[in-house]
Amino acid sequence: MRKRFLRFWPRNLLLSWVLSYLLMLCIPIAVSFAFYNNAYGVIKSEIMRANLGLLRQAQQDVDGHLQEIRQLSTQLAFHAEEQGLMYWEQPLTANQRYMLASAQATFRTYAASGSFIDSFMLYLPRSQYVLTNRAAYGDPKQLHQELYGSTGLTFKAWQDLMNDRYTGQFMHLNQAGGTVASQTEPMVSFMRSLPLSNPTSTMATVVVSVKESKLLDTIRAVQAVNKGTVLILDAERRPIASTGRIEPDELSKILEAFAPFGDAAGSTQLDRGGTVMNRIVSATTEWQYVSVIPSSTFWVKAERIRAWSLAGLAFCLLLGGLFAYVLARRQYHPVGEILRLLSGKARQAMERHRDEYHFIREALRDSFDESAHMQRQLQQQSSVMRSNLLFRLLKGRLESAYPIDEALAAYDLSFPRDSFAAVIFYIEDFSDLFRSTGGEDEEKRLKFVQHIVRNIVEELTNKTYVGYMTDLEDNMMTLLVNVPGDGDSAEQVGSRILEMATEAQSFIASRFYIDHTVSVSAVHAGIPGIRAAYTEALDTLEYKMVFGTNRVIAYEQLQEPDPIQTYYYPMDKEQHLINAVKTGNFEKAMDTLGELFEVNMAMKAVPIDVSRCFMFDLVGTIMKTLDEIQLADKRQFMRSWDPITRLLKRETLQDMKREMESLLRQACEWVDENKKSRNTGLRDRVYQYIQEHYRNSNLSLAGIAEDIGVNSAYLSRFFKEQHGESLLDTLSRIRLDHAKRLLRDGGHTVSEIATMVGFYNSNAFIRTFKKYEGVTPGQYKEI
Repeated sequence: MRKRFLRFWPRNLLLSWVLSYLLMLCIPIAVSFAFYNNAYGVIKSEIMRANLGLLRQAQQDVDGHLQEIRQLSTQLAFHAEEQGLMYWEQPLTANQRYMLASAQATFRTYAASGSFIDSFMLYLPRSQYVLTNRAAYGDPKQLHQELYGSTGLTFKAWQDLMNDRYTGQFMHLNQAGGTVASQTEPMVSFMRSLPLSNPTSTMATVVVSVKESKLLDTIRAVQAVNKGTVLILDAERRPIASTGRIEPDELSKILEAFAPFGDAAGSTQLDRGGTVMNRIVSATTEWQYVSVIPSSTFWVKAERIRAWSLAGLAFCLLLGGLFAYVLARRQYHPVGEILRLLSGKARQAMERHRDEYHFIREALRDSFDESAHMQRQLQQQSSVMRSNLLFRLLKGRLESAYPIDEALAAYDLSFPRDSFAAVIFYIEDFSDLFRSTGGEDEEKRLKFVQHIVRNIVEELTNKTYVGYMTDLEDNMMTLLVNVPGDGDSAEQVGSRILEMATEAQSFIASRFYIDHTVSVSAVHAGIPGIRAAYTEALDTLEYKMVFGTNRVIAYEQLQEPDPIQTYYYPMDKEQHLINAVKTGNFEKAMDTLGELFEVNMAMKAVPIDVSRCFMFDLVGTIMKTLDEIQLADKRQFMRSWDPITRLLKRETLQDMKREMESLLRQACEWVDENKKSRNTGLRDRVYQYIQEHYRNSNLSLAGIAEDIGVNSAYLSRFFKEQHGESLLDTLSRIRLDHAKRLLRDGGHTVSEIATMVGFYNSNAFIRTFKKYEGVTPGQYKEI
């Protein structure tokens, strides 16, 4: 995912910084936008709630006035005078006329008590009188002419409307027959039939009329706020009043939109495209109050807030982008300076890198790698030159005019004192250190071992003296120790160096499993004494052949050897060893060898060369003894035995002694084995030899013994013991067997066959053939 993102991210660092700053700028902008969306939703919700509240307030006002009309109509229904009027008939008496006038005065009082009520009317069908709050009409047609003469409502329709039974309903009186007539002042009338106690007959009808303009005055407050259309529908969804003209199809769409919500009392809000509609159903009158508001008008304030908010966000982005570019440009200036400095030295082109940082990092890495490589080369060269200088000091190969002080300072070598000692560490074996690892180069392993030895030895040495270590050979490391020439005696200094070498040898061997031998020289004065110290350490190391490996050998511990001293190996002891080998007696041979080694090891300061001569003298004795013994397979045994090579591989006297014991054991076992098992190997070899060489007419016992490598007399005796006949009889029988086959095959003369099977002449062949077969060859051929 990260690689895919970086693929599309700008490679120019300046552009990357600008985009990064813009991204950071977008965080607060995004948060602000989120808050704006939330605030916008709150504002919309509050506007919707406010409009619904205004509509509910108008509904409550209208419901209050309508409730007042209901109460007045109920009071009229139970008024005593009105109850009496319902049953009068024409003609009326004077008293009844007086009561009509009194009822009319009551109507005036009721009309004056309600500002919402326009007129009262009591229709008396039996007496054909109509009482209003303004006048009394003895002829209903006169009232109809005054009120509805200019409308499409006929007297008959009006009279049928008055005679109908009403329980308390609001309606337009000009809606009879389902048509709406145009009136200059539309009226909304509340109609109730009397008496209330008889629901089946109509004795009078009370009509309380309200001008539609008064209803509109109540709901125009909602229209004034939201600039929409407000209408009132009765329980049958017929329009009662409207602040604007609503076409029938528009009314049908409005009713269809609210149809899923039913006509139950409550409020409903709908947002349909460009129109917001609110509806409240009255619980008392079941009238529906509906407001239809265009969204553009409804959200004008919210849209104004959104426009200002978006403008502010755009301004922030523009200003933030400008500041982001200025700041990024300012920060990019030092990067550009670095690029100009590196562009001439970089190995790779800028186009190949991801950005400037990547280019700078790779360029610096190349520079650091090159610097480190040069530093390593200088260190290696310095180390080589330093080792070369130490090598020449140890070997004593410095010219007399060589500037030793300048060379020591150049290679960071310091000899503050004037005496020196040499310590040689000879690495024998380090295989145990790498037992758990494999596949590593042997040379790398040795370098690692040398590194371990160098660090440990130099750290221990530099605690007291000044020491430098160098590698003169693969397995040999030499420590040059600079020691004080005054103060402590040479013996005391040498003793401390020996303790240091012993501590280092023990620590390295126990912690790192490195087998090694250490030789320590005596202390010598001056630069020329370095060569003498090294020579002493080298000569001392030779004595590991005597003392063994994995030891610390000090030159001071060695006695001065006697130059004319030899080893102990008298002739009688040599004869004892020869006799033991000839008889194959390993125990006796080991007794003699052990005595010789015991005496020679007890002799002090035996020279190394003398010890080697002693060992090879022993080997020579054994080889001469084996050469005198006439045994089969001697040549093959001597090749596999190979005593010289095996002894040369041993570095210590103890190792040579163990190898001598192994050689002596093999020789004695071979002699003894040949004495016990000659009846198999030698017999088979002789028989095979005769089979291969029977055609040779000069074949004899002496020749066979010589070629086999044994004594002829021994061979003759041995062969007769093994076969029950002499070797010459066996040879004759082998020749005769081949001759009989040739005789049976035919094609050859007797003389030719005699020559082919190894006889000197035909006479000897015939004589021998008749001796063993009882017939001559010619007779055998004819059988």
